[in-house]
Amino acid sequence: MSIFLNDEMELLQESAREFAERYVAPAVEGMESENEFPRELYLKAGELGFLGLIVPEKIGGAGLGLTAVGIVTEEIAKVSPAFAISYYVDSCMSSYLMESPNRVELLKKYLPGVMTG
Repeated sequence: MSIFLNDEMELLQESAREFAERYVAPAVEGMESENEFPRELYLKAGELGFLGLIVPEKIGGAGLGLTAVGIVTEEIAKVSPAFAISYYVDSCMSSYLMESPNRVELLKKYLPGVMTG
């Protein structure tokens, strides 16, 4: 039990750690030799809800904010700092969509794909 994380964030941390160890770690060698990230990792991250953490619940996300994104990023970085940075950038892309003056159209067009990988 952490004095810094509530139960929900601890569960997220455990899920992120399992994702990193089970899916990201085995792909590291291939990512480094091929200089690309497997699409399957993004799809799995989306399936687990990791790509919609910052998105408000009212528009289909988890509404957990940047702390949640940071927790997932940290766990991924333990096995692949490169993929962790890519994950972080992709996760935060939705904040641009939410702040844009054309946000309604952009959210409808891009948010479903951003959140699912």
